[in-house]
Amino acid sequence: MDLVEMLEAADHFDMEEMKEDIYCKVFDDIKPTNVLTIGNLADTFNAKQLLLACVFLHRVHQGGGGGKPRAGGGAARRGEEEERGAAQRAPPREGGGEGEDRGEL
Repeated sequence: MDLVEMLEAADHFDMEEMKEDIYCKVFDDIKPTNVLTIGNLADTFNAKQLLLACVFLHRVHQGGGGGKPRAGGGAARRGEEEERGAAQRAPPREGGGEGEDRGEL
């Protein structure tokens, strides 16, 4: 079963746990060359967590980050600012905060 079939089945049968499992399996395979394709599939099949991860990773790749954001290098103050910024940009997990509306999609 490929990614499209899994997402389609999970959406059709409203299987949110399956969508989370797909997210966990696919996350490490998202690359700059496939992030838009996977993001479009996630959007089509209502896989919110996967879609948010794709948006986040696309932004990181567009900004030249080349991977997961991390603090480091430079002055301690700059490292703290990078850390705060990374925390604000990190994709939320499903059921993460009460009343959170990221409104970025």
